[in-house]
Amino acid sequence: MATMAFHCQHVVMVDDQFLNTRHSPDSHFANPAALAAARRQWAQTRDNPLNNVPVFGQNPYRNVWKGYKRPDPRVHSLPGPSEPIPELPELQVQCSELTWLENLGGDFEGEHNSCVYKVLYRGRAYVLKVYRRYPRAEDEWSNGVDGPSRFDNERKAYANLIHFGVCADGFAPRCFGWFSLHVDPKAKWLSPFANDPEPPNAILLEFLPESEQMNVRNITYEVAQNAMLALARVHAAGVLHRDINPRNHLVLPEGRVVIIDFDTALSWPDKRVNRLELKWESESAWNLYFQLMLPDKLIGLDTSQTAY
Repeated sequence: MATMAFHCQHVVMVDDQFLNTRHSPDSHFANPAALAAARRQWAQTRDNPLNNVPVFGQNPYRNVWKGYKRPDPRVHSLPGPSEPIPELPELQVQCSELTWLENLGGDFEGEHNSCVYKVLYRGRAYVLKVYRRYPRAEDEWSNGVDGPSRFDNERKAYANLIHFGVCADGFAPRCFGWFSLHVDPKAKWLSPFANDPEPPNAILLEFLPESEQMNVRNITYEVAQNAMLALARVHAAGVLHRDINPRNHLVLPEGRVVIIDFDTALSWPDKRVNRLELKWESESAWNLYFQLMLPDKLIGLDTSQTAY
């Protein structure tokens, strides 16, 4: 593990194990004949054989704490905070100040735990995440992903990300705060929350206009490295994302990667955030970028041919 100088002191050292990853694919697996054979096998079986070989070398996280099946508090616990992390600021935003621009994510026809919108607020575009304030009966077995839990997870995560400079340094969207959204019946775009007995909670986030979700078309070696760096910075703020999928990465034109959607995250000083869990998430992310997506790109797969 090594340190890297960034915005401010971190919960854990920034992990740069991923820098050991080879810069180009191993020619033993990525020569023209091998790629053509892999493409033929994929066409027949929809299975890319390059996903099962070390095209970019071995996962550098695999042998870290390899013998542990569960966290050992003596080894993996993080120290408690020396001072409280400031809470996410509460905003005073009226429904009438928000102009709907676009639906970005959620169930906009029915009752959903949360919805994501692109809105105009005081002349600027933002991302607005809206969360149902009460748990629904069908959420009884939701394992902490009902509306109130999603909001609480995201609120705590952004408090950490802001405090440790992750948003300011561009590895997560800037978060401006949260507020209770008193839904105007005339705001039809908020119809999923119109009949709620309590106003939903909302979080106002930076909108990144030239970004797109990570996919097999836009991933490159540099993008994969930048994604690992972004995740390392998130981890350094004591945030365990718990949903590292391509859809939760935004790729900007210069190759910078921004990690989004922290509504299932756990945040330090929650005791469930520990060094072993952070290591496991880094290991999974490396597999996603270097073992799955980049080898899929090598054989010429497109977004319509991948399940992620």
